[in-house]
Amino acid sequence: MVQAIKHAADTWDVDIISMSFGFKDSSEKVSKAINLAKHRTRNGVPRPVLFYAAASNNNHLDYNPIAYPARDARLVTAVFSLDGHGDKSEFSPKGNQHSLTNLAFLGQGLEAAFSEKLSTGGLRHDYRLMSGTSCSTPLAAGTAALVLELLRRKDIRENIPEKLVPKLITADGMNKIFEWMLKENAQRGAGVYLEIQPWHLLRGMEQGNIQVGDLSYRLKDGAL
Repeated sequence: MVQAIKHAADTWDVDIISMSFGFKDSSEKVSKAINLAKHRTRNGVPRPVLFYAAASNNNHLDYNPIAYPARDARLVTAVFSLDGHGDKSEFSPKGNQHSLTNLAFLGQGLEAAFSEKLSTGGLRHDYRLMSGTSCSTPLAAGTAALVLELLRRKDIRENIPEKLVPKLITADGMNKIFEWMLKENAQRGAGVYLEIQPWHLLRGMEQGNIQVGDLSYRLKDGAL
């Protein structure tokens, strides 16, 4: 895993790493690799990698309900699961009481591509319904990727105060943008799920034409 993180950050030069896995025990070597990627620079300019990690499924151990590395809020952003009604999935653990950023995305009953060779039947042999925080994690990473893509658009970037740019590409900056996507009247606090609804910020998405909505206006006002 250490080599995979290093290769993704240094060779592929990725902006985001999605981690749909978790372990009972922590790893000093993995933590070091994540920390190095989070503090990556290019030509003296900060280019941190954003990490999103699955919280765990059906882990009822009170002393350690969230898997590593998701439970270490200093390294990664933990992602939890919601059902189709926006409620906590039964298999998803309680939020990290030591963190104010417990991102929660849809992670239940998602249609996913699947190998036909492993299919057990059904109308579509190349897809299956899947659930888990490992399913909600790539949705969080994908939403962050969409935000980064929008931030690189000329019509948006020219309206962003220059002092905000270094903050936007950090985990704290992205988490602040995620907060703009919270459902109305959402509760906040340590251990509380942040139910992310991207359409609150990225409004009016049309086929082949993404309308940015509030994003550029909020950034222009420097509200980060």
